[in-house]
Amino acid sequence: MICLNRLGVSLVALAFAVSCGPIEVRVGKEQGVRQINETFSAPINADGFNCGDQIIAEDNSQTYVVNTQRVSGGCLFVFDQEVEILSEADYKDIKEFTGAAKLANRVEVEVQRLDFFDDDGNKLNSSSRVREIEIRVNDELVLDKEKLGSMPQTFVIQGKGLEAIKDAIKNRKRCTARVEARVVILDGEVPTGVRGELQAQPTIILSSSEL
Repeated sequence: MICLNRLGVSLVALAFAVSCGPIEVRVGKEQGVRQINETFSAPINADGFNCGDQIIAEDNSQTYVVNTQRVSGGCLFVFDQEVEILSEADYKDIKEFTGAAKLANRVEVEVQRLDFFDDDGNKLNSSSRVREIEIRVNDELVLDKEKLGSMPQTFVIQGKGLEAIKDAIKNRKRCTARVEARVVILDGEVPTGVRGELQAQPTIILSSSEL
C-alpha cells in the first residue's frame, strides 16, 4: 500500500510539472506582426558608372550605400538595409506581448517573393542576365538563386542576429534585422538602374522561459 501511495504521489507530481511547463506562443501575421515589404534600388549613371563604385540610394525611411564589385563575368551589387520587425508600439498593440510568454526563443521568416528588375521594369532573375542572387539576414545566408525557384522559403534566424532580436524583445525595444541583398549582373547586361523587391513574413515564437 505504501508503494502504491508513493507511485500515486509521483504521478501527480509528474503531471503537475508537465502542466506547468513553459508556455509557447506563435506571434505572426494574424496577431499583428507586419509583413516586410522592402525595395532595394540603385540608380546608375550609365555614362559615369564603373563597377566598383559606390552608389548612394534612399527609400522612404533611410539613405543607404549600394556597394559594387567586379567579379568573374559580371558586377556584384550589394544592397544593405536595416529592416524593422517590431516597433515599440507593437508591444502594446499586440496582445500576445502582454501575456505570460514574454521572451523570444525563435524567429521564423517566410520569404514570399524576391525579384530584381532593371530600370524598364524587366525582371533580372533569368540566367541569361544574372549569375547569382542571395539574401543574407544578420550576415547569415538564407536564400540563393536555386531556392528562388521554389518559393515560399522559410528560414530561422540564428546566432548573434537572434540574440540581438531576443534582447530587444526582452527589453521591449524597437526590433530590427540587417538584410543584405546581393545580385551578380552579367557583363553586357548592366542596366541604368537595378531594383529589388522583397516580401517576407516574420513569426516570433514567444515563451515563458528562455532557452
